[in-house]
Amino acid sequence: MTSNNEIDAEKERKKPKLPRTTVSLDYFDDLLVNKLVGYEGQSKSEVLRHILKKWIGENSEKIQNTYGIKFSEIRREIQMKTIKEEKEKVIEALLKLFKRIKRFEIEKLADRLGIPSAMIIDMINDYGDELEKKGLNLEIDGDFVIKID
Repeated sequence: MTSNNEIDAEKERKKPKLPRTTVSLDYFDDLLVNKLVGYEGQSKSEVLRHILKKWIGENSEKIQNTYGIKFSEIRREIQMKTIKEEKEKVIEALLKLFKRIKRFEIEKLADRLGIPSAMIIDMINDYGDELEKKGLNLEIDGDFVIKID
């Protein structure tokens, strides 16, 4: 029998990493997409993704000129979202790690979290108040990050 943790881990593993959009196709388009499976992708979803990416690539200037959509702004928005998600992951990891540990060497903590040691220092400086609100007060003392009670 599998535990709830194993079931939850499996659900998390199976979650799509990309945003999901559902579309309805008329009969002709659906048959066409079905016939493209194997040529443009291994599933209907891959076929549609490939067609859309190709169309955007071929029409990027038209999209920007007609609709005023700036691709650089979209890239910047994605970058900001990624940074926010990484920050949240690091904060959650810090909360878990310092639940039972009072002191961690910065280099070892960085290795444990898979981020550069400079980022640990930046996280504590930049998001210290947010960490405190979540019940974790950290200070940097030389080469160590110390939990203050």
